[in-house]
Amino acid sequence: MSQVPAGWFDDPYGRFQQRYWDGARWTEHVATEGRAMVDPMGASAVVPFATPASATDGAAASEVAEQRAEQSTGVIGLLDRTGVTARERTRPSIGSAVAGLGGVVVAIGVLEAVTGEQPVRGEFIAGSLIVLAVAVAARLYVRIAEAQSAAIGLAVVGVVAFGASVSVTDSAGGFLTGLLIAALFLSAWALPGFQGVNMFLASGLLALLAGFGSLSSDAGGDGGLLPTEITGTVGTQGAVYLVGAALFLGATWALDLRGYRGTATAFAAAGLAASLIGTVLLISRFGGTSGPIFVTIVGALVCLVGSHGQRRATTWAGAALLTAGFMTFLAIQFAPSSTGSVATVAILGGLALVLMPLLGASIRRTKDAQRSGPPVQP
Repeated sequence: MSQVPAGWFDDPYGRFQQRYWDGARWTEHVATEGRAMVDPMGASAVVPFATPASATDGAAASEVAEQRAEQSTGVIGLLDRTGVTARERTRPSIGSAVAGLGGVVVAIGVLEAVTGEQPVRGEFIAGSLIVLAVAVAARLYVRIAEAQSAAIGLAVVGVVAFGASVSVTDSAGGFLTGLLIAALFLSAWALPGFQGVNMFLASGLLALLAGFGSLSSDAGGDGGLLPTEITGTVGTQGAVYLVGAALFLGATWALDLRGYRGTATAFAAAGLAASLIGTVLLISRFGGTSGPIFVTIVGALVCLVGSHGQRRATTWAGAALLTAGFMTFLAIQFAPSSTGSVATVAILGGLALVLMPLLGASIRRTKDAQRSGPPVQP
């Protein structure tokens, strides 16, 4: 079982619908009908009289996470202190998603009402602080899921508005703005109220990357963030975003292996966004075949990380990038000029995309068979 990645599976003890496997062992975290709980019997093989209804709720899950955090130090200790969301990926909810976007719209409306038609810096600061105060109060004192989701939307807009209003000068921001917004998001993610909200972690990572990207922009700064051998080949900001994407996706891989799938989701989202931005900047700089080749490589890496962590959206996004880069490369090489030639390139490219994973699966099955050895005779 040690080869199975961390994730939710059918409860092997039959006490609940699902139990969380952290990559090395079964844990006490369980779920029934989408409701996360903690099994009071842990992962003991002894079947108790406890039923799903008698299991503890999210408060007990937080207590277990706190006990684990007390035994951890460094980065792992920080992750454990953010609660069970570090290890568990919350189930999506239509109501919460809509409410969160509603919070974004409300925050924009509040800022518009406070600042008026000719806003000044002080009004923007005051408006963003009002939005943040309402968001924090809702997170701390309102226990309705939709209201808490709306608070996240409010806070996201409030953090960006506050960071920009105190750092942007002459309608231009840069490294300081990105650094401040990143610090606000990451602080909120680590502190009570919004602790463990992966939206804040992902937003902070992207803001930090955007700040470093501004240092290496062609128009600003000395361009000294990365070696000229890199920036001269793949562009300045494009290089920063692609390097950041590689770091974020590498962190996703490592966190998935350790069973911190919740936190890994934030890094995956940031890595995917950075990959897309870096790819767009790359394409805008290059012509010919270099751009599509880079896009294909980036897509393959994103797809590999998504598949490793059983992340459907990341896997499909990486596959889409790979497909776009590969087909663009073929189109440039063959330069089809008629309907028939376009169809031929499309068919050949599509068949190649189908055959490549089939070949990979065949090689993987062969290696697995060699490792397992001959079948055991009954």
